[in-house]
Formats: sequence, C-alpha cells, structure tokens
Amino acid sequence: MGFIKFVFFVIIIYYLFKLVARYVMPYLLSLFIKRAQDQMMGNMSANSGTKNTKKEGEVSVKTNPKKSPKAHKGNIGDYVDFEEVE
Repeated sequence: MGFIKFVFFVIIIYYLFKLVARYVMPYLLSLFIKRAQDQMMGNMSANSGTKNTKKEGEVSVKTNPKKSPKAHKGNIGDYVDFEEVE
C-alpha cells in the first residue's frame, strides 16, 4: 500500500510541475525580460543626456598619469648595440 501512495504522489508532483512549467514559467520569464529591458532603456537614456562637446575633426588624447619608475634589482640583461644594415 505504501508503494502505491508513493507512485501516486510522484505522478501528482509530476503533473503539477508540468502545469507550473507551462503557465507560470513563461510569466516569470516575461517579467524578467521586461525588467532587463527597462533597465537597458534607463541606461541608454542616461547616456544620451551627455552630449559630446567636441567639434567634428577635433582630437583629444587622454593619458593616464605615469607611475614612478621602480628600481630594478639584479641583472636585467645585456645591452646590444644596433646597427642598421642595408
């Protein structure tokens, strides 16, 4: 009798899972997609508010501050004099 109850509950759980997967999961997935889409649209509108003040053809170069040179310890290598040969 215990085995029949077990099989009955497994079948019930299986059909409940199919029901949830068919009707609830698409709803949850659509909510997730809508939230991601709204977040992307918010990011796009925030970025479009900053206008580029440069004129066409104007070039600007941004550099990172150079780090202080560190003293190298030990033998780095030998200096090789270079001569261009044609």
